[in-house]
Amino acid sequence: MASVFIKQKKKREAWRSLKEALRSKHDASNIWENYLFVSIDLCEIQEAIRAMEMVLNLRIDKAKDNRKLVDIPVLSILVDLVIKRCDDLKDSESRRLLAKRLNHLLEVVNSKLSFPQVFLEASRFYEYQGLYRKSLEFHQKAYRSYLHDPYLLDNKASFELLASATSDMVDKYFRIGSLLEIDRNGEQTVVCKDWEYQCKSCLKTVVSRTKITYEGDVVYQKLVDRLGAF
Repeated sequence: MASVFIKQKKKREAWRSLKEALRSKHDASNIWENYLFVSIDLCEIQEAIRAMEMVLNLRIDKAKDNRKLVDIPVLSILVDLVIKRCDDLKDSESRRLLAKRLNHLLEVVNSKLSFPQVFLEASRFYEYQGLYRKSLEFHQKAYRSYLHDPYLLDNKASFELLASATSDMVDKYFRIGSLLEIDRNGEQTVVCKDWEYQCKSCLKTVVSRTKITYEGDVVYQKLVDRLGAF
């Protein structure tokens, strides 16, 4: 029924049919995945979060390729939807609960997978929440993952991902490095006192490590130019 409704572009009816199917087939990851996609289309954010977590939990022990456990573009859309919904909600408690649900999903995903793209989505959402140190921490994880990619010097796409993550991290340091945030001791301190040094250090590392292979490349030159600005 859900398949027929989807073909007829009756997404709300399809969503209800999938929800009904899950009552008798709660451990069917393919139904949860379809439920996730339709929930996203209908902006049923809470259900989309639940569905993504269920797909991960049901497939984690059987997966031959962990890269297929989480649909990164869908996760990115979900982060966008939560940010927009939080901006629209007038009730602070509703915003808090929605953010808490996504936080939990990100924690679950990051506890089971170590993908730089997931780290970047977490970093993006934590910055939105004002959790600046945590945002930097996850962006640094993504940067290090790309930096230590064994195919970095053999695959230009890997290099370009690293270059993008590095440039974005420098932007993030400029944006939030000098801001104040409450630390674990309850005191207000600068997010990253040596943020300028950190910018220079990460750029220098990438430029040095990739020089022999990518010197002369447009993307490489942009990193060199940015490093030269410090």
